[in-house]
Amino acid sequence: MQADWLEKFYADDTYLDFGKAMRGGYNTPQINTLIQKANAQQMPCIIPSARKGRTVFYGLAQNGRSLDELRRVLTAALGSADTSADIKTLYHPTEPWEQLLFERSPNGILSFHFLQVAAITAEETTKLRGERAKRVYSMLETVMELYRQRPVLNPLISRQTGRILRDFYTACHAHDGKAAELYLQELRGNQALSPLNLLFLELQGMAASAKWEAILTFPRLDVLLQGRVPERIQRLLLRSTGHYMMNAIQKANFPEDLRDGARRLALDMLPLYKTKPGFAHHDNFLPDWQLWAMGAALLGINGWQTASPILQQGWLQQVEYWVNGASALPTVVQDAEQKLIQAPVVILLSVDDAIALLAEAFMADVERESEIFAQMSAMPEVTQQALRATPKYWDAWLGLKKRCEPQGYGWHHWLLDVQQATDNQQYESLRQQLTIQFMDWLPATFDEQQWMQLLSQQPTGMLGQALRDALPSVLQWLNEYGVNVSSSLWSEWLMLLALEGVSSVEDVRLGGMILDTLLSGSFSHKEYLDALDAIEELCAKNESSRTIEYALDIAEILYDRVSADDARRLRYWVDVQTMLVRRWERLDNSMQLLARMVERLYLRNDAGNTFPTEITPAGVASPLHRDLSGKKLVIYSLTETAARRGKEALMQLYPGLSIELNDDHVATDALINAARKADYFIFASGSSKHQAFYTVTSCRKEIIYPAGKGASSMVAAFIRELG
Repeated sequence: MQADWLEKFYADDTYLDFGKAMRGGYNTPQINTLIQKANAQQMPCIIPSARKGRTVFYGLAQNGRSLDELRRVLTAALGSADTSADIKTLYHPTEPWEQLLFERSPNGILSFHFLQVAAITAEETTKLRGERAKRVYSMLETVMELYRQRPVLNPLISRQTGRILRDFYTACHAHDGKAAELYLQELRGNQALSPLNLLFLELQGMAASAKWEAILTFPRLDVLLQGRVPERIQRLLLRSTGHYMMNAIQKANFPEDLRDGARRLALDMLPLYKTKPGFAHHDNFLPDWQLWAMGAALLGINGWQTASPILQQGWLQQVEYWVNGASALPTVVQDAEQKLIQAPVVILLSVDDAIALLAEAFMADVERESEIFAQMSAMPEVTQQALRATPKYWDAWLGLKKRCEPQGYGWHHWLLDVQQATDNQQYESLRQQLTIQFMDWLPATFDEQQWMQLLSQQPTGMLGQALRDALPSVLQWLNEYGVNVSSSLWSEWLMLLALEGVSSVEDVRLGGMILDTLLSGSFSHKEYLDALDAIEELCAKNESSRTIEYALDIAEILYDRVSADDARRLRYWVDVQTMLVRRWERLDNSMQLLARMVERLYLRNDAGNTFPTEITPAGVASPLHRDLSGKKLVIYSLTETAARRGKEALMQLYPGLSIELNDDHVATDALINAARKADYFIFASGSSKHQAFYTVTSCRKEIIYPAGKGASSMVAAFIRELG
């Protein structure tokens, strides 16, 4: 029976005809096959479309897990020479005809398209398009045939939640919002996390792409702001207000003309300021405390001046003078604002609601338990009195409070607990506890020797998995608190990461971050060799186009840092070269160019003999052919040598492009002006706590984040941005 939905889908297609495909009428037989299999409702499926003058391919699957696997398989199979490298996952229709597809694939659809061809004559263009179509359609048929040969599609291997989260947090740490969204989709399909936690992860993914305005106008933000706002959400939202407006206000010494706009922003986030946050009174969290105090002061909430001892008296006086100035708003608006501020902003929890939540908490996991605690913490006094009158309910509440507000807990106790865990449920509970609480663990609870003793044993099984999954959180925590550790610890981390049986491409990126940190300090010859061994092992286990990009960046890191063994460093490059040669034909022009660039660093005059002869491509159009005359690019990087190489490479690609370098550590006028006026801005710093990061994200929305710190990452990110 013919699928009516598919016939309707092709009804207004300007090129592809449903009936013709069903009759096998196309000279490219794969077109017929793809449409016929979709018509037979074989899932997953690939559906071509030719509207608006270009061919778009849609991928459909029966669930989110299957869709994510299809995306990964297609990315690996197609490469980036013929089709768009970024296979998008759409969650809402962008075109009218896509609605029919979402009815068949409700967890999302994939979307990718042909790259344009660049040729001098029409005849040559037609020829190249034909050759490209033949390659792509043939590969799509092969991919679908592999799926058909599977015994059963349903038992796809579902990765453990902690493993997916490791990749998600690694992508966030690298400011890679696109990758973070892909892992978030996998988590949705995994169905192991609560809806509220998924919402929070979605906000984190948006923060990785610096989408501050989108965070503050998030359609489901009201759900997160009900009751007491969890501290991890408070911190993210406060920093979003900073990037969006508040940091710029401080930088400009609190101008009066921005006060009313800031007050309206604070009003939109009112529950955020009703309760004083429980952030550590640590100097590294001064910006967070300042952001909360500014909002609370604008709303007239008592106690903001004494919220934290790290708030300096001179700054408090500045804020007080600013908020008490005459408002430009009409009196009626001011009165309405006051009523809103004074009104309760929490849902009043009844006694029955509280009892039901306490009963649920007995069976809940750690994350849901934390959500319940947040809701119950906002209960009114009358509900508390009613619970107190019944000892078993009051004891249950006190027990919940004790579990969710542990005193004196931190890294030391968590490591002891994780060593004593004996089953997956306990490990999962500790993973959730880490996710919820780790930013509140003070430096005094972090004992490097305790970590060294545990890691040196090369723990396996669930314990090793738990420690690996914790690594992105450890990295973030060390960065936030400004805690430095020895190179020995980083070396042990790398070895543990490399020894994992099943790894992912994000582990290569994570390994590169650790290696960069290790090489930034002092290290021994053995630590250097062990680190390179670990990196090579990670690359070998995860060979792909993304791995190549990360491996090139690591090669640059090794080149720019002090070397403990030049011969060993060269051997690493030779291994990367070998991997490049194996995949050369599947690399797009830009990646081939970057490979040659790094090759010249290592081999100098001997370069040019390993890769195939460089030919000026006439067939595949890419951003490499774009005329950027009159455009300005600013590259921000603290690695001067890498920034210069990136500039030189991009100037060769785009002779008309004006490129400026900046390495200011603080918010200088030059950096602010550059951020505001540039057509493109590359931010190549791994730290979101860096003062320059606050400055740049307050001045502009469109920022290009490289996957690493090397020139190859900068160039790749820029080309990817051009599309």
